[in-house]
Amino acid sequence: MLTKNSTLKFSNVMLEDAGRYTCDAKCGGSSEKKKKTVKMTVYAFSQPVLVMPSILTEDVACDVTCSVDAFDHVDRVHISWYLGSELLKNETQQTLDAANVSDTLTLTPLRDHTGKNLTCEVKADMRNNSKQVSYCLDIHYAPKVNISASPSGMEEEEVVMSCRGDGHPTPTIEWERKGELWPKNLHRHAQGNVTGRLHRSNQGVYQCVAKNVVSEAKEEMRLEVQCKCTTNYFSQGPTSRGSTLLSLRYLI
Repeated sequence: MLTKNSTLKFSNVMLEDAGRYTCDAKCGGSSEKKKKTVKMTVYAFSQPVLVMPSILTEDVACDVTCSVDAFDHVDRVHISWYLGSELLKNETQQTLDAANVSDTLTLTPLRDHTGKNLTCEVKADMRNNSKQVSYCLDIHYAPKVNISASPSGMEEEEVVMSCRGDGHPTPTIEWERKGELWPKNLHRHAQGNVTGRLHRSNQGVYQCVAKNVVSEAKEEMRLEVQCKCTTNYFSQGPTSRGSTLLSLRYLI
């Protein structure tokens, strides 16, 4: 755009704007002209691209690559890696005669990295011109199991066994009875709870299994059922005529 004071302005410089520009000038009614030619060079490089695994798992090291191509009149670039605001790595590379420049960061993800941005910033070695690309981290980790239940109960009493699994993605929770079929009087719920009224046959080892795409975790408990039963005591008197037979039942 040419302004009123004969200034040529470029609001958004493009590669195709590179070239020679000539200014012709003359004063008043004079026919004498003077001109000045300048050469404009446009410095440019492409938007950086991140290449990384689709799933990041806690404590499993992985390589993340940041690459840039399509350089124009850029001799050198500085590549910086950030986790949030923390600088992880700095690298300087020459770009002369290079169709592509890349740098690789080895990252060992931690669960508290979830929600933080991993950023690759590429800065050209002129006028501090920079471009960057970011990726919001989502770290997967294996589940841990925690069982909350009383290890014993009285027959015919209500029982609640609870299992919780901490993991990402959120694990599925399943209850099993080791070595035996699941008892019909105990009910498994989707939230990880088991409820029901105890029977003496419920005694045994129960196992909670938490699973997600990373791994599975197991924890078991032994359930003891105290018997609520009756015992008969017989007291028998003389068998002569008029004798009686007495039966006593005691609740134990």
